[in-house]
Amino acid sequence: MIRLILEYQAKDEKAAEQLIEVIREIRNEALKQPGYITGETLVNTEDSCNIIVISSWQSLEHWRAWHESEKQVKIAQRLDSLLAEPRIARTYRHSLVRGNRVWSTF
Repeated sequence: MIRLILEYQAKDEKAAEQLIEVIREIRNEALKQPGYITGETLVNTEDSCNIIVISSWQSLEHWRAWHESEKQVKIAQRLDSLLAEPRIARTYRHSLVRGNRVWSTF
């Protein structure tokens, strides 16, 4: 399982509201995709234009397939005009640390 963290910085509060609506559309489509597990949207309490999306996927390959899909690309293009800067995307895998060794959870 991987976690995807997307960070968005909206241009202003109105753009942030629109951004959240587009993120909801993307999530509704992601729900239909193989490998999608769950997701959440977080709005910074000190800067409502700073939004983070955290989603869980069965594998990096599942997320990449969705990320490169025509449906996702089409919806995501609407995000660009709402952003003050490019989004930041990072993927993480679950790991368990014991002593000096890292044990993968796979």
